[in-house]
Amino acid sequence: MRRRPRVILLIESSRSYGRECLQGIAAYMRVRGPWSCIHLERGLAENVPAWMERLPADGIIARIENAPLVRFLQHRRLPTVDLRGRFHIPGFATFNSDHDAIVRLVAEHFLERGFRHIAFCGFAGLDFSDRRRDALILRLAKHGLVPQIYEAIDVSHSASTVTLESAGSRHLKELAAWLKRLPNPVGILACNDNRGRQVLDACAMAELAVPEQVAVVGVDNDEVICDLSDPPLSSVQPDAVRIGFEGAAALDRMIRTGKPAPRRVRLISPRQLVVRRSSDVLAVNDAVGSSALKIIQRQACAGRNYQKLLDQMSVSRARLERRFARLLGRSPKDEILRLRLNRVRELLADSEDTLAQIAAGTGFSSVAHLSVAFKHATSLSPGEFRRRHQPATSER
Repeated sequence: MRRRPRVILLIESSRSYGRECLQGIAAYMRVRGPWSCIHLERGLAENVPAWMERLPADGIIARIENAPLVRFLQHRRLPTVDLRGRFHIPGFATFNSDHDAIVRLVAEHFLERGFRHIAFCGFAGLDFSDRRRDALILRLAKHGLVPQIYEAIDVSHSASTVTLESAGSRHLKELAAWLKRLPNPVGILACNDNRGRQVLDACAMAELAVPEQVAVVGVDNDEVICDLSDPPLSSVQPDAVRIGFEGAAALDRMIRTGKPAPRRVRLISPRQLVVRRSSDVLAVNDAVGSSALKIIQRQACAGRNYQKLLDQMSVSRARLERRFARLLGRSPKDEILRLRLNRVRELLADSEDTLAQIAAGTGFSSVAHLSVAFKHATSLSPGEFRRRHQPATSER
């Protein structure tokens, strides 16, 4: 019988991201065999107890937030996996969320709803905030747009995430003043859910209507933060479960083979954008276009085709297509297909439904029709997409 690897887990349980990483590690253990894990309840920025300096272990998986933790891990000289990505440490395997993919989801969300003013609110100097800000600038440049940026907090750039979030709560008046100066309607990407909640609080202070004047999307989909926000906060859900699973697999290989960690940072795509009331709005100043979009959103996956949509609208095909081209840059038929494929992605990632069930539930006439449309849009077959987004399931 193979000896159980003894693994130290330095991952916060105070945030949904860390808890989901732990769930991914647990899923790997169920698939590949048990580990003996040492895990303490901890926050993201906490230091390591002194007694762990000499604790026997075969490897470590951590979310490395600060320099003291870096020094501890380097001193231990054990196979180590980092699921945070703030530091790039030679000899450690690193996994992180794909910030470009996160921003793409948010940008598409706002652009599809007709927003022409988009802004970013983050924490200057914080790695994931800076990366998401820069990705948004590059993404919007492709559409001829330049985002407004707010990051003004008088705190050291080397401060922890928790310290910066606390400072943000103390500077809501400045944030509210910035929000008042923005043209509206405006869509705002907040660097994470805590920052998104602060933006919503500042909107209330500035008496700005959400989502009609200011629509807000956060990142991490921490359901406690999102649901306690007023209104509930839309948010991108990273695939932290997969990050934990893949990180555990990497550590297992390092322990078993003695091979060094891969040099390349592994980026994991997010699962989805969860739309709640903070961004559930159409920024379309056109009664006919807005009415058509609402009908499409309600009925696209119920088998309503383009002709049935036209039957409900007192407008000609040519006129409706001109309006969609001007407002959204695509046709009503393209919008119907886009919504159907988005729902297909969600079901492939989050359910065990068969392709026949998914096709029937998303308005496609057959599995073949669904598969061809999906492959054309994503360059992946539905099966390939499901395997990539359900790693723990596919290994069973």
